[in-house]
Amino acid sequence: MDGYKTFTHYGWREKEWVSFIKFGGFKSLAHFAGNLAKPFLEGYIKDKKPDWVTYIPTNPWRLWFSRGFDPVEEMVKGANLKVEKILRRRWRIRKPLARIKNIEERKRLVKNIFSIEKRFKARLRGKRILVIDDLLSSGATASEVAKLLKAIGVKEVYLFAFFRA
Repeated sequence: MDGYKTFTHYGWREKEWVSFIKFGGFKSLAHFAGNLAKPFLEGYIKDKKPDWVTYIPTNPWRLWFSRGFDPVEEMVKGANLKVEKILRRRWRIRKPLARIKNIEERKRLVKNIFSIEKRFKARLRGKRILVIDDLLSSGATASEVAKLLKAIGVKEVYLFAFFRA
């Protein structure tokens, strides 16, 4: 990862927000969070000048069987950003990362869980990418995504997270 920026700390209020968004189905709260973070995100985009902006997709099991929407995608919509869905997350049933405190276990669980949409692979070489996620805690997911992108020749990878634990 070549750099990162976060919108706000992950305090007890923010934990409640994320819980309502992810487990309560409050899509409108995701839009609100994205709208609040919009000036910070736009400033980071202006500073880093990425060629592509994407986001880390949610686990397909949670997307289809419990949430019904992708929280990060909805936050991005709230910020009114144009993004490309470059990353794909493999189907894997596992315990949510938020419940795993051991950094090595978190790294093991995200290893090889992401792939890049085939139509983007050649177009990303030598480019600067901004990846958006909802929460940065251990950095395991961000590191895995950065390694994957760098392996296909992406020049720089930056992360913007709405919340920082």
